[in-house]
Amino acid sequence: MELFFNKNYRDKLNSDSKILYAFLLDRLSLSQKNHWIDEDNNVYLIFTREEVQENKTVTRAFKQLTDTNLIAEKRQGLGKPNLIYVGKIQHEEIITNIEQE
Repeated sequence: MELFFNKNYRDKLNSDSKILYAFLLDRLSLSQKNHWIDEDNNVYLIFTREEVQENKTVTRAFKQLTDTNLIAEKRQGLGKPNLIYVGKIQHEEIITNIEQE
């Protein structure tokens, strides 16, 4: 829900990007079970664009997630899929003023 209300994401991510992020978070648990961990002890996904039908919508969603630091990709080269690292949502700090009488 935070992606819909947090000012860091609500206007920078379209609905497709928010859904893709949820899908990638779900896949993260599978990566953990498979022990897909790099040399820096970070869990990564192996996920091709073809799995979500490569098109402008998916390309735009991946770009928006990258631009907001919700994912990072590492190229493997030679036609291999990129490694995808899922970032954490930066929670907004809500400050309230409580007047005391």
